[in-house]
Amino acid sequence: MKRIIVLVLCLMTAVSACMAGEAPAGVYTGKIKMYGKIPEKTMETVFSGYMVPDSEKVFTDNRAWSMNPVISSGEGWLMIPDPEIADNERTRACREIAEKLLETVYPDGEMELIAVMPYRDFIERDFERWDFWDREDGQWYYLGKAVSPGLEKVLEAMQSSREERRKKIDEFNPDVTILQYHPAPVCGLPVGLYSSGTEDPSFCLNTFIFDTDNYLISADLGGGFTFEQGKEAVITVTEEEAKTIAAQTPVQPSMSSYDWREYAYGPYDELLKELGYAVIRHEYVNKQSLRLVMAVDGKGNIRPAWEGCEVMNVLADGETVKECYDALTYFYISAEDGSLLN
Repeated sequence: MKRIIVLVLCLMTAVSACMAGEAPAGVYTGKIKMYGKIPEKTMETVFSGYMVPDSEKVFTDNRAWSMNPVISSGEGWLMIPDPEIADNERTRACREIAEKLLETVYPDGEMELIAVMPYRDFIERDFERWDFWDREDGQWYYLGKAVSPGLEKVLEAMQSSREERRKKIDEFNPDVTILQYHPAPVCGLPVGLYSSGTEDPSFCLNTFIFDTDNYLISADLGGGFTFEQGKEAVITVTEEEAKTIAAQTPVQPSMSSYDWREYAYGPYDELLKELGYAVIRHEYVNKQSLRLVMAVDGKGNIRPAWEGCEVMNVLADGETVKECYDALTYFYISAEDGSLLN
């Protein structure tokens, strides 16, 4: 009876963090079995008829792409924060093709759609999170502060790099679409985005990019898994307790903070003087926001856990001036005993 009372109280605490909307009445641990790789020949047989006609096509294990001057293999592979799921006739047509292909290569799998959006918007969001320059009414800004023409000259290499990437983004037709799928929720909870002990660190993220005529430009498959239910799990670690554990356990202690000098390509001292800062650093920062998920531990067991993340932000004189999301790192705290799962 005492265990039941503890379970109910803790599940009530977890509701606000659960992406599934409501914490399930019963949560279970279990064993997962990752699907094997899709061989190159199978990829060619299944995918070739859906790809851009009259283009050179490349197939490898779990990957297929049409040679394209703008998009290359592996682009769009990583998950970004705040994805969208657009719903219109065009995106529904792309979904139909992507899901047909997933059902063919993973007939026993269940996949959850987590992103459908213009690929241009997808890379734009990624660009904005690491870009430090901005230009408005002819005035250049760096980390939100106006810079003089003299500094613009000194930082010409950085501007050039930025402009090249901006030009590439502008080349994308806004009707090119990206779709991303993740394994379906287990026992009412979403599956963690990253877990140690799996074959691929992206953990089952399946990505498709379609051109304006709904032909496939790129497919990158992370796979999926089957789930064998195991013992019942009691959630005894609250969200607040997990936040305390996360704050006391840095995930990347060897890279927790380092100098901005290498990012300034030489003019670090001039940059500091211009912006009026004593020091600019890159630091891993715990976002202090957790959600309740099912995560895989190093033994291949799927367990309830609190998922957190650390992002590498830009700090000037100790204050955050840019949330760049570079080197996003997920970590998992067991909701059963508070131990780190990875």
